[in-house]
Amino acid sequence: MNKPWFKLPDPIKVNAHIAVIGGGIAGILLFYHLKNAGFRVTILEKNNHILSGASGNPVAILDPYISAGESPQKTFYDLAYQYALNYYGALNKDIFIPCPLIKFAEDITTLERYRKVAKRNSGEQQYLKENKLVFPNAGYIKPENIRRFFSSSDDFLFNVQVKSITKTKNDGWIIFDQDEKPLLEVDAVIFANSYNYPDIAQVVHNPLKKLSGQISYIKSDYNENTILNAAGYLTPPIISNGNKFNICGASFEKNISLKISQKAHEENLRKAPFTFKEIEVIGGRRGIRSMTDDHFPLCGPVPDHTKYMTSYDNIHHGNKYEVYPDAPLHKNLFVLAGLGSKGFVSAPLLAKYLTSMLSAEPLPFDQKICHLLHPARFIIRELSKK
Repeated sequence: MNKPWFKLPDPIKVNAHIAVIGGGIAGILLFYHLKNAGFRVTILEKNNHILSGASGNPVAILDPYISAGESPQKTFYDLAYQYALNYYGALNKDIFIPCPLIKFAEDITTLERYRKVAKRNSGEQQYLKENKLVFPNAGYIKPENIRRFFSSSDDFLFNVQVKSITKTKNDGWIIFDQDEKPLLEVDAVIFANSYNYPDIAQVVHNPLKKLSGQISYIKSDYNENTILNAAGYLTPPIISNGNKFNICGASFEKNISLKISQKAHEENLRKAPFTFKEIEVIGGRRGIRSMTDDHFPLCGPVPDHTKYMTSYDNIHHGNKYEVYPDAPLHKNLFVLAGLGSKGFVSAPLLAKYLTSMLSAEPLPFDQKICHLLHPARFIIRELSKK
C-alpha cells in the first residue's frame, strides 16, 4: 500500500538560511553537514556554550547496536555505527580516541545472541572470544574537543531561549526569543533541542519522553585501553580538565532531577563489568535524554497534526483503494530529536540524512528506514488503532 503520510518534502532552495535550534551533538553535526552542503546556518543555543546538556559528558562511547535478527532498526544502527566511526575519525584526531570495546555476556541468553551475531558477522569488525563479543575498531568521543573544534564559529547565538516562531509570506520563519523579540528571519528551521522540541506552538503532538542519566567519575585500578560493557560500562582512564579518572555508568531514571545521586553512583558501580581492587568515586554528571516509545529517533519534517487527523481519519479501515493526500507538513520546518542514549552513534548519519533531504542529494538508506524515522509515525499509529 502506498503511504503518502510519510512523503518527504521537496528540497529547499540553494544557499537557504537555516536556523538550527539546539547546540547538542545533533545540532552541531547538522551545522557541519549543512554548511558543507552550501547552506547558511545559524545555531541558537539556550546555554552559554555548545554541548552543554546530555551531550556534554567528558566522553561518549560508540556503543554498537546488537541484534541477532535482521530488521530495519538493525540496518540503520549498523550503518550509523560505521558512519560514525569514519566520520569522527576523519574530523579531528583529538575528537575520536580509537580503542577496542568488549561486550560481556552475563547470561546464557545473551551469550547465544552474541554467538549468532558473531557467526553471521565475524571478522575484522567483531568476533566472539569465550563469553565476550569483541569490537577491535571501536572507540570513544571527547565532546570537549568537539567544543574546541567549533569554538571559533561566528554562526552561534548563545544564551537564547526560543519562545515562538511565526511563518512569513515567503514560507520562511521569524524566530522570537523569550521576550518575544525577533531574533532571526530564516528560510527553514530545524529543531535539534531534545526534549524542548514540543515547546513551540506548531508542535501539537509530542512523542518524546524524558529520562535522566548519571555517570560516575572514579579513580580505580582499571588501566586498560579498552571499553568494557555489560549491564553498565567502564571507560579506559581519561584525562579531563587536568584530572585522570575512569567513567562508569549510566543510570536510566524517570526522576529528571539534575542533582547528583549517591544511589545512582552505587548502581553504576554495581553494574560496572570489572572487579575493582581499588576504587574511589570522585564526582559525576547528570543529564536528561529525550527518547521515543519505539526507541527510534525523530528525523524529518514536522507534521501538521490537525491536518493529519482529518486527512487520514479513516485509515484504520484499511481500504487499499482509498486515495489519500500527500503528507500535510509545516513547510520548511524540521526536527532531529529523541536520540536517546545512542546520540553520538546516530547523530552523524541522521545529520547526513536530513541534509540530503534538504539538498536533493541521494538519501543514505532505504524507504523503510525513512518511514521508521518520520516524525508523523506516532500520529499514524494512533489513527490506525481507532
